[in-house]
Amino acid sequence: MQQMVSAKSKWRAVDLAYTALFAVLMMVCAWITVPLTVPFTLQTFGVFAALGTLGGRRGTYAVAAYLLLGLAGLPVFSGFSGGLGALFGATGGFLLGFLLSALLGAVLAAAAYRFRRVRELLMPLVAAVKAVPVASFVILVLLWVSSRDLSVVISLLIGFPVIYANVLAGLDSTDPRLIEMARVFRVPFRRQLGTVYLSQVAPFLRSGLGLAIGLCWKSGVAAEVIGIPSGSIGEKLYKAKIYLETPDLFCWTVAVVVLSIGCEKLLGLMMDVLERRAFGCWKR
Repeated sequence: MQQMVSAKSKWRAVDLAYTALFAVLMMVCAWITVPLTVPFTLQTFGVFAALGTLGGRRGTYAVAAYLLLGLAGLPVFSGFSGGLGALFGATGGFLLGFLLSALLGAVLAAAAYRFRRVRELLMPLVAAVKAVPVASFVILVLLWVSSRDLSVVISLLIGFPVIYANVLAGLDSTDPRLIEMARVFRVPFRRQLGTVYLSQVAPFLRSGLGLAIGLCWKSGVAAEVIGIPSGSIGEKLYKAKIYLETPDLFCWTVAVVVLSIGCEKLLGLMMDVLERRAFGCWKR
């Protein structure tokens, strides 16, 4: 028994050491800038090195530790910056919009599943958000929101319908016999949430998040091209168009595509870890 406990403690110490090591690696990579036509840092390389070397679970812990250090104000991001503004600043605002759209979409989908009136009220709103062009949203939102925060609001509006529809479809697909059986045997709600609802919704949520994060990237950059916030990718694309700098335009477009794919892959790895931990916890 003591050998098992010592072995577990040893592995936890190793996990902590690897997590700290790769958090520092990501920090150093973020400080290194490659001065090409489109300047970029090695931060993305550090993230994928952590996930590829440590695997999904420990790699996600390393990325989370790195982000928490930056949110605490330490200068771990590119340009020796830190804090909430550095993470959700120019262009990074889409990330905050994506997180808000995921939260809002999931909560309202649960409310629409539980209450028919909520579903009826949200149906025309969701249909309108899907139908209105992104450019129209950008022009309207600019009347009330500064160009700096524009990508947050636009990403929220574009990502919300996708996540809402997917989560609601997952809840609607839940087998009513499973729900009835859980009620008959008085299964605690916490266990029902994991074994009945979450297991049904997880594939739909994963699909919705993967689609929404790509749409948030595209709509966020499109909003920046119109709003032109200082230091954003949208501003770079706008200047490339104005001055007919075609190589710069193609380079920045490729950068957006690479970042979008990278974020989607990272999200998939994080979902794998969360699903394994969540289902494993509820099975105990």
